[in-house]
Amino acid sequence: MVAFSCAHETGPSAVGGPANGPNAIRRIYLRGLTADGLSISGDRTLLGERDFKHENPQIIYQKGKYFLFMSRDEYRSAEYATTVNWADRVTGPYPASRAHNLLTKENTSIAGPASAELVRLADGRTVAFCHGWRQNGGECDAPRYRYAATITWGAEGDDTRLEEPHPGEVHC
Repeated sequence: MVAFSCAHETGPSAVGGPANGPNAIRRIYLRGLTADGLSISGDRTLLGERDFKHENPQIIYQKGKYFLFMSRDEYRSAEYATTVNWADRVTGPYPASRAHNLLTKENTSIAGPASAELVRLADGRTVAFCHGWRQNGGECDAPRYRYAATITWGAEGDDTRLEEPHPGEVHC
């Protein structure tokens, strides 16, 4: 069995920098792991390179395709969002032209809906948990909440949808 780990690469320091500045995270790589999952094995494979900050990569296999979910833009803003892309192989390619904005402030009632964590339930449904703020005139109001939404899988990434996310408890 082979396990994979996604890692991102940036400039000297992405912490505190602008989402689209020179040190923003721009490349996402896939790395193999040893059988015990404790060490990196083999060469890295570039999954995506974008002209904006992206992070929190996750890959899930569904309906014969590999779906790559990523957060994009600055996490402290209402523009933070979740994108999805797809490929026939886990190693891609995942071209930027095919990326679909799955969770945004425009298609949910949430400002900054990202950092989605995917969980496959015993009944076969997949739920995305994300954080965000309630929208207040398009701006963020504190505190951030955790939201959950069930994914409806399409044949391709651009027809994969989420039901309207429902708020949970205060996250931070």
